[in-house]
Amino acid sequence: GIAAATEDENRVWNVLFYLGIVLSYILGSTLLQEIKRRSDRPALVAAPVCLSLVVLGDVFYYMFGLNHWQVIVLAPAFGIQNSLTFGGAMEINTTIITGNIQKLSICLHQIFMGTMTRKKLVNFSGPATAVVATILAATAGAFVLI
Repeated sequence: GIAAATEDENRVWNVLFYLGIVLSYILGSTLLQEIKRRSDRPALVAAPVCLSLVVLGDVFYYMFGLNHWQVIVLAPAFGIQNSLTFGGAMEINTTIITGNIQKLSICLHQIFMGTMTRKKLVNFSGPATAVVATILAATAGAFVLI
């Protein structure tokens, strides 16, 4: 990543690589917008597209071995998945929740391993509150929409 990007011979390829990831992600998000325009059930249409991209990434892995460029094939699937949460009945930004859930998984691991301290536990209270609040808000919204 960053270290390789500073080497002269890799600089152009790294710029193209990271640009490719961003553009592929945007392509996935844009594709979902078109699917939403054409279908009243976009998740049912987008799911096979995402699955196909993941399978294609695996096929490339088995054909060509481990290559970091394969992430460009997967990036549109992530763009589609993240964009599915925007719009519709319940708009929830999953990127905020994803980071907080990852922090909570670290917390749970430390609790189970016996390495959790009171100070660390206090630091995890913010992410825990965000996750609980989002779950409660999504549940309340679901009941309102019923």
